[in-house]
Amino acid sequence: MRIFSLLAVILLSFASFAENQAIVLWSGGISAEQRAVAPSEGTKLVFFVEGGDYLAGVNVSVKAKSGQELANVLDTGPWLILNLPDGDYVVAAQRANGDIQSAIISVEKNVTTEFGFMFPDV
Repeated sequence: MRIFSLLAVILLSFASFAENQAIVLWSGGISAEQRAVAPSEGTKLVFFVEGGDYLAGVNVSVKAKSGQELANVLDTGPWLILNLPDGDYVVAAQRANGDIQSAIISVEKNVTTEFGFMFPDV
């Protein structure tokens, strides 16, 4: 019985941890072929420069408004698609040259949303 109770506590702790994490569904989109196979659901973050060209290699941090970090990833393409629960989030995107763009985004259940992050064209 003691082992069962311990296992239940561990599983509940893991479930609680997983609920509070952003799940990266997909990262990519360098080519049109890659973008064609991107998931159509989720919260899409798009990175580009002022001239309109897509931007890859952006470090992305997603935090709950409480400050808890839910994701910290190096995006491999101009599109990053996340599975986020309903709520407001602080997203910070940083280029290799140090430029940072940040925004507060709102995610609603069953609504696909897209947010663009434009960086200076250097």
